Amino acid sequence: MLGKKLKMAGAILLSLGLLLTAGCSGAQKGPDKNGVYKIKFGSTGNNEHQYTVYGKYFKQKVEELTNGKVQVEIYPNNALGNER
Repeated sequence: MLGKKLKMAGAILLSLGLLLTAGCSGAQKGPDKNGVYKIKFGSTGNNEHQYTVYGKYFKQKVEELTNGKVQVEIYPNNALGNER
């Protein structure tokens, strides 16, 4: 049981690290005026697709573990562009 939780925590931290480092765009960098960081999570699938479902779980855990200081915005259906 502990091993499974440890793996999940590691996966969440790895995903967060990748999103924070790879999420560089022309958008505002750093926290907003309230000290809240925003991450965009884009998915190629619809709301029921496994990527989007994982994104929703990721959003829930990140916001819970950071007490809302990091917020994740979910964009399904290639809303941010395709995989190229």
